[in-house]
Amino acid sequence: AVVSTQSTGEIVVTDVVSRTVKLGIFSLVLNVQGRGTILLLPNLFQYRNQQTSGEMSCEGAIIHTSQFLLIALVSGVANVAGKIIGFLLKAKGVPSKVSQPIAATLSTTCYGFIVFQPGTAWLEVCMVLIKIAFSVGMLEAICIFLDKSYFGTDNFVKYSGIAAAFSQLGLIIGTTLAAFLDPYT
Repeated sequence: AVVSTQSTGEIVVTDVVSRTVKLGIFSLVLNVQGRGTILLLPNLFQYRNQQTSGEMSCEGAIIHTSQFLLIALVSGVANVAGKIIGFLLKAKGVPSKVSQPIAATLSTTCYGFIVFQPGTAWLEVCMVLIKIAFSVGMLEAICIFLDKSYFGTDNFVKYSGIAAAFSQLGLIIGTTLAAFLDPYT
């Protein structure tokens, strides 16, 4: 609950710990999936190249020019599209309580599909959807990281920093999972 005192301009939030944990877990999961997916994309191409060449050779391990363009598409264009979608949702007044669970559900579903069905044809589409959901969710998370009414004026720096640390932990976990638990090797 938020208690505001008009005389001093101070905002007091009584459930700041639960808010911090929710935001931290949400950003951790988004970073694990969003960053991990981008790191898995080159491995997916190498896996597909080796499947089409029929042998485990250096020829199959090479990523071709058109595949670099797809990596740029997933990384860049999907990120920009996600930011635009996130901005439009915010401008239309869609609350975080609606946009964050949708982004997380879409991202988790697609990420599970990538990890447990590595040989299917829709993986690139799933990776684009994860990156879009990642961008929408992180735009919302960044807005909350900077919102004094979410954490309160007394606790803003401390609890926003703790939630951001959870987010950075997600980067570490996502990178580790992509490097060591690669489903394509």
